Amino acid sequence: MGKPTIQTLIDGKIVFEPLDWQNNTILASFGTDSVQPQIETDRFEYVLDGASAIIKHKESGNIFEPLPCQQIYSDGANNFTALNGYFDVSDGYEEVLPTFGSIERSNRVLVKFKQDKSITGFVDQIQGVSFGSLLNDGLISSQDYTTIPTAIMKRANFLEVATILLTLYLIQKQIADTVRQIRETLRDIAAFIATIPSGSIGAAIYTTASLLLQVAYAVALIAILVKLITDLIALLLPPIVKNKGIKFRTLLQKSCEKFGYTLVSPIPELDTYHFLPSKPYSNETNILKDLIPLNVATKEGIPNPSDYGYLMNEFWDLMKSMFNTKIAVVGSEIHLRNADDEYWLKHSTFKPRKSINFPTKKYNTDQLKQTRIMSFLTDLNDEWTTENYTGTSYEIKTQSTVNSVNNSIKGLDRIDIPLCLPNNKRTANSIEKLMITLAGFADELSRIIGQNTNFRSKIESNRINVLKISQNDYGTAKIVPLVGGQLPPNHRDILSAKFLMNKYHFGKSFVQNNGVGQKVIYDSFSIPFTLSDLQKTLENGIFVLDDGREAEFIEINYNFSKDTAECSISVKERYTDKLKEITYEP
Repeated sequence: MGKPTIQTLIDGKIVFEPLDWQNNTILASFGTDSVQPQIETDRFEYVLDGASAIIKHKESGNIFEPLPCQQIYSDGANNFTALNGYFDVSDGYEEVLPTFGSIERSNRVLVKFKQDKSITGFVDQIQGVSFGSLLNDGLISSQDYTTIPTAIMKRANFLEVATILLTLYLIQKQIADTVRQIRETLRDIAAFIATIPSGSIGAAIYTTASLLLQVAYAVALIAILVKLITDLIALLLPPIVKNKGIKFRTLLQKSCEKFGYTLVSPIPELDTYHFLPSKPYSNETNILKDLIPLNVATKEGIPNPSDYGYLMNEFWDLMKSMFNTKIAVVGSEIHLRNADDEYWLKHSTFKPRKSINFPTKKYNTDQLKQTRIMSFLTDLNDEWTTENYTGTSYEIKTQSTVNSVNNSIKGLDRIDIPLCLPNNKRTANSIEKLMITLAGFADELSRIIGQNTNFRSKIESNRINVLKISQNDYGTAKIVPLVGGQLPPNHRDILSAKFLMNKYHFGKSFVQNNGVGQKVIYDSFSIPFTLSDLQKTLENGIFVLDDGREAEFIEINYNFSKDTAECSISVKERYTDKLKEITYEP
């Protein structure tokens, strides 16, 4: 190979190479959020036209704007665009030995390079950006919302049930009294006709008129009672509220579109899980509102500013908590996948150039926690979240099979999901059953006066397999899985702490799947490493060792001039089978 060289392009123009660039390094740090690294370079020192271009960019008031640049390296035989991104003049920028006078000048600058279209860039971009701003900009519209039918159902109490039973009794008594009076009048007419002499027409007319008045009274009374029943049903059995929510995938897609990316994710729950924003209680004093609640529906499906998930970075963090995800930038795509998705390994192209002699070997025993627990929130304003608690939390305890008490397994891995689980209205409660009886009674009364109503069927058909809440004002947002537009009866089977832990967090287990979470760590070893290798690992830090073990980079510190890298990696390797797991779901 020939002598390595560097060529820098600033805003598309070639400038003089940075000073002492051969001793610069690129540090690639692989975290838990991505298979791609965060890139940090030593600061490059530019002079002459390079320094002039950077200073001009800053003096134009663009200190917070990226300055596009590329660095093309040559090993004498091949050229590689190793760094394609921008100079960040707002981070670590420094002018060296400025001259003083009427005009301050500097001929040398120190500046950091940052990779464009990188996972670090995307994570930085979404920080602090709200979904409210996307709504304001028109990236999210009402067309993106999903209607989530919601039944407001308080737990039945004695007073309400007693009131309804008393109402039923009074209605039946009044109807019975009216029917009895009509029957007595009919008997009086029959007796009168049998006893009066021929020609007493006036008395007959009077008696018949009395009957007609009673019948008219009965018809009016029935109409009033039907209205009373329907009003009572409306008061004690609020109608289904058509709240607006939004699909998880839609929020993620809009996040990507905001910054010019498209989302790629095979996680099926993103299409069924919906975010239902909170509906905080108003402190406004309104006696009429308290007596007859309006039960207003949410008009916007995006998270409220008070909800966790209102900010994009919060929502992406929520995906990591729920689905144990890693993300990567592949061209113009953002890939969001489970950490143990086979895709990551299949799309790895880096291979070590020779067998590695590791200087040390450590074990990830510190990553084994005695207890792993996932918990959703409950809401004091929605008593159903505490009434049906099963699924809200799930605990996995890892113990030694040799000594379950006196061992070194310690610590807690707690995953808190700051949203509530939903509750399905599958059957009628006691109040609804009484209301259904009342509605059926109203249907029968209506038919007596020649009207055909279906109050009962409306209640029975519209209030099944919908979300139920105890009051319209609830303080915590919810996750609502919808299948065919309905909340399925088995919703705890597809959304619960247990379901998510078993399906997406199995990779943390030191017991399941042949101890998949057990790994060994090889620190601070040097390997031959080229610019081509760097490009491959910038795309994916997972690879396979020559002995077949799956490995993942923790850190790479690459030196340009030496074509070597100081590395740390983790390797999947089972080193104990004397562990067991105990699960608990309250």
